[in-house]
Amino acid sequence: MQEGQLQVSGPTVFRKYYNDSQATNASFTSDGWFITGDIAIIDLDGNLSLTAREKDCLNINGVKYPTLDIERDVDSADIDGILKASIYVCPMRLPDAPSETYGVFYQHHIPVDRSLGKDELARIVATNRAIKAACTVSCGQIPHIVLPLPSPFFVKTALGKVSRSALSSAYLKGTCSSLEQQLSAAQSHSDHAKDGPRSEVEHAVFDVVSSVFNIPSSSLHRSLNLFDFGASSLDLMRLKQFLQERLSVSDLPTIGLLKHPELGPLCDYLSLLVNSRSKDMSSSYDPLVCLHSEGSQPPLFLIHPGVGEILVFINLARVLNDDRPVYALRARGFDNDDKAFGSLDEMAESYTAAIEARYPQGPYYIAGYSFGGAVAFEVTKKLESEGRTVAWLGIMNLPPHIQFRMHELVWLEVMINLCVFLALFPDGESGSMIAQVQEHFPELLSSDSEPSCATDVIKWVFDHSDQARLDALQLKLPDFERWIRVAYDISCTGRSYEPSGSVRGALTTIFCAIPLHSMGTRKEFKADRLSKWADFCQGPYEMVDVDGEHYTMLSETHVSSFAERLRGAIGRSQLPKDSAIPRPKLDFDAIPIIDFSLYSSDKGKYFQQMQYALEDVGFGILVNAPGFEDTFQKELFSLADQLFNKPQEWRDALGTSTSYSLRGYFRADTIQGHHKAFAEAYRFGLEMPSPPADAPFWLRLHEGPNQWPREDDLPRFRSMMETLFQQYRNLNITLNEHVCQLLNIPNKVLNDFFPSKAEFNSAIWHYFPVSPEILSEARDGFLQGMHEHRDPSTFLTCLIQSRAGLQAKNHAGTWVDVPMVPGGVVFNIGMQLMKLTGGKFVATTHRVNTLKIDTDRFVPEAFIRHDDF
Repeated sequence: MQEGQLQVSGPTVFRKYYNDSQATNASFTSDGWFITGDIAIIDLDGNLSLTAREKDCLNINGVKYPTLDIERDVDSADIDGILKASIYVCPMRLPDAPSETYGVFYQHHIPVDRSLGKDELARIVATNRAIKAACTVSCGQIPHIVLPLPSPFFVKTALGKVSRSALSSAYLKGTCSSLEQQLSAAQSHSDHAKDGPRSEVEHAVFDVVSSVFNIPSSSLHRSLNLFDFGASSLDLMRLKQFLQERLSVSDLPTIGLLKHPELGPLCDYLSLLVNSRSKDMSSSYDPLVCLHSEGSQPPLFLIHPGVGEILVFINLARVLNDDRPVYALRARGFDNDDKAFGSLDEMAESYTAAIEARYPQGPYYIAGYSFGGAVAFEVTKKLESEGRTVAWLGIMNLPPHIQFRMHELVWLEVMINLCVFLALFPDGESGSMIAQVQEHFPELLSSDSEPSCATDVIKWVFDHSDQARLDALQLKLPDFERWIRVAYDISCTGRSYEPSGSVRGALTTIFCAIPLHSMGTRKEFKADRLSKWADFCQGPYEMVDVDGEHYTMLSETHVSSFAERLRGAIGRSQLPKDSAIPRPKLDFDAIPIIDFSLYSSDKGKYFQQMQYALEDVGFGILVNAPGFEDTFQKELFSLADQLFNKPQEWRDALGTSTSYSLRGYFRADTIQGHHKAFAEAYRFGLEMPSPPADAPFWLRLHEGPNQWPREDDLPRFRSMMETLFQQYRNLNITLNEHVCQLLNIPNKVLNDFFPSKAEFNSAIWHYFPVSPEILSEARDGFLQGMHEHRDPSTFLTCLIQSRAGLQAKNHAGTWVDVPMVPGGVVFNIGMQLMKLTGGKFVATTHRVNTLKIDTDRFVPEAFIRHDDF
């Protein structure tokens, strides 16, 4: 799912602006769709959600930030000098800039449409600086300009709105340049009037900032903003590490840096932190680290991967933009006096208590990366067992059964995996690095636990890692050694872990990345391992593919797309259970033909075509489906021709009247009533004993012996029909998998409806060609080869046809011909699948019209049996 521009069209939508052709041209597409200006998303259930106004969104490097959210954050900062409700955040693009930026325009208590005194300018500069800091905390991007404007700039339109685009346009035209120059000069004077560092902490902070950003210390002053230097998440990590070392603070909260981007407030904050910690050095372990503090929605809690640290979540918290605080849970054991957890249950108990203490009321939104997914599952169960509401559980690329993998993770592999996680060398080199370490330290060939030579091994790996990367991370050898021990202790807690119980109410989302090489392809990993989470979920459950590999799905390259999918999943968890409103079906005037081979070469295109066929048409024709080559079909049609050209007495000897299970030959043109059809058929199915005498009618159709023609009478008939069924079954299984992928559900959801032993009910139909004798019964362009109906008891029906004649009724009530495509397989949705999907897939009324048949038409079809629900 992807956000996009909402456009509408229809009889109730106006067609133009009165006497304003310019506005009309700007607001309508060339084919008549009205551009609403809203940003929206349609979820997998067809629900439309408005997420923002297009013109009221910043789009910086592909990440959207609603301007209203930033304005609200500035308002809530209670900054001195701003007139209430006068803040406007306005997107703009500077000449030759690669991305959008933004300006902040507002009204100050001091009127700016006159000459300003020195003290007045100083007050405005202070207000501008506070606004800039609040904006930076809100979206992680510093505004290009913060400027108070006279009240005439904020004239409201007829709709009662101030035009942000008009404010941006006025600024870019230079209308405000004189005021901007005055304030810039006052800002410069204010900066140079500021003292340099005034305490030991401030000297340390200035030195560290100078080193990290390669800026002379003499040019720094307290009013400078870190984001003026273009600070990135990596810069903040380095800054945090340097400050922790310089100030002897063991765990400087990352949010503290983000909330105090100006050097002066940052120094004041750190001074208080250092003083408070020196007074209380015995503070107990707290797993929670706040990565984003603002938001009106319940917080999101993210549980660390197997390496124990939470740095991987910093970028995610920055771009999530979901109006909620974000907390990460960090493992115990990184500080010198802390002992690692002894079991996964102890870890889950500690994290549950911390989450409840921080946010007692719920509902809860919890996710875990890799190993953290198992911990998140256990935390969710504990919260639910206490009667608390968990709305959403996210599991990032971890199967439920992890014992086998945890036992594989010997001490050496844990260390190498940590190196890959930190990008100290490429993932593809991990195998050769393990071999090199074992060559230098042979005792590791048979060692599972931490070896006696661990310190020497760690130093060797540290020395052979990417030194530039180590410098960028500011990772020292003692910290690296401690980190390895924490990661190994965590992996050991998983060796005895076996999931049990289930999540009762939460939507469970399994995020599926490309797995580790040893786990096979993503498709195999999902089918064989990740899908097993369905066994532990009583509530709704979904699998969502994400970009990237196991170690890179939250990297800078993929974090924005991951955040989009995470927001979508959380949004789906907030929908009322009865809120799904199926979208209107698109009408059709032709049956879609789908190239089955696209599944291998272009999945996106294949599923786009399948989605239209299943959701809007209810019919489709597959070409290049394995096992249904044109030569195979022609041989079947030849056998059918031979069967129905046998003498009538021979055919009647195989009649259904002699079969308790109604298998064999019958004529439909002798049936009285509305089911009369100009056709004959031969019915067969899986070879089984006769059901009990009191068996219901439906069971009689699925069980019983067949009446096969003698091999001498019709050579290869039985073997070809059994081969045909096997091909139909294989195709049905594959199509079921594709349906599950479209619905974003595990294969198990559909597979559970099918008996372990394949059962089917099949028939070969011979539709008579139109003739003068039967033409007299035609009415309204229709002569009944088969009455109009929808298949009542199937998920999918597949058939092949030697001639056209089948018709499907579109949503306008027009009958559409289903063409005969050589080598093609016709499929259609049955009522059971339509019910199961709540109407998302459509079962379409269809019939056989003899008026369309000019020569004998043969149709072997199969119904694969499934259980009702």
